[in-house]
Amino acid sequence: MKPMRHRLLRTMLTLGGFALVLWIALVGLLLLSRHERIYPQSQSFDAAEVDGLPRGRLARLTAADGTPILAWVAPPVDGQPVMLHFTGNAGHVPSMARHVTPLAIRGWGVAILVPRGAGGAPGAPSEEALIGDALTLYDALPSLFPEAASPPAVWGVSLGAALATAVAVERPVSAAILEVPFAQLCSVAEHHYPWSLACFLLWDERWDSIDRIPRLEAPLLILAGERDRTVPVAEARRLFAAAPEPKELIVYPRGAHNDLMRYGAMDDVLEFLRVAR
Repeated sequence: MKPMRHRLLRTMLTLGGFALVLWIALVGLLLLSRHERIYPQSQSFDAAEVDGLPRGRLARLTAADGTPILAWVAPPVDGQPVMLHFTGNAGHVPSMARHVTPLAIRGWGVAILVPRGAGGAPGAPSEEALIGDALTLYDALPSLFPEAASPPAVWGVSLGAALATAVAVERPVSAAILEVPFAQLCSVAEHHYPWSLACFLLWDERWDSIDRIPRLEAPLLILAGERDRTVPVAEARRLFAAAPEPKELIVYPRGAHNDLMRYGAMDDVLEFLRVAR
C-alpha cells in the first residue's frame, strides 16, 4: 500500500507543479499584455477628421508633458451649457459623437476628448495621462466656448465613466452622467479572469472610482444594463451606494453594455439634465 500512496502523492505533486507553472505563465502573459487589454485603442477612424458631430470641429491643445491633445468640439447655441464627454476604452470617438448628437441638436455645446492613441492621436494612454488631458480640456472650455453657461456637465461611458468621475471631483460640474460604469477596474478584471490576482497586478492602472466618488458635489445619474456581460451591473450598484446625494440609478432590464440608448436612456438623460439645471 505504501508504494501506491507514494506514487499517488508523486502524481499529485507533479500535476500540482504543472498547474502552478501554467498559472504563472497565464498571470505573466496577462501582466505583460495588461496595457493593450485596458486600452485597445480604435484605429478605424481618423482623429483629425471630425465626423458625425453637428457644428463640430477639431480643437488642438497641449498636455503638461508636451503631447498634443485632440478634441472634437461643437459650440453651444444661445448660451447653452457644454457636455464634456469621454469614450469607452476603445476610444472610438465617432460613435460617441453620435451618442451626444441629441444634445447638440438641442443647442448644447459638446467637447469629446480624443484619447491618446485612438484614431492615430499622439501619445500613449494611461490613467495619469488621460486624467491630465481631460483636466486640460476642461480648463480650456472657457476659451473654446466663452459664451457657454458654466460649469459644464460630464458624461462618460465605461472607462470614460471613470474618467468623468475623476474630472468631476477635481473641477466644478453641473451634473455627472456615468454610463455602464465600474467601481474599480481591477474588480472587473477579476470578474473576467478570476484566477488573475488583478487587484495586485494592476498597481499602475487603478481607476478606483469608488474611492473618488464620495467627493462628488454634483447631481449624479448612473445608467446600467442588467444584461451587461462586460461590466457587471453589480459594479454600478457598488458605485451608486458610495456616491453622495443627489443621485439616481437606472438599470435597464434588457440592456447590455453598448445598447442602453435602445431602451430609452437618452430620454432619461435629457430629463435628468433638465432637472439638474
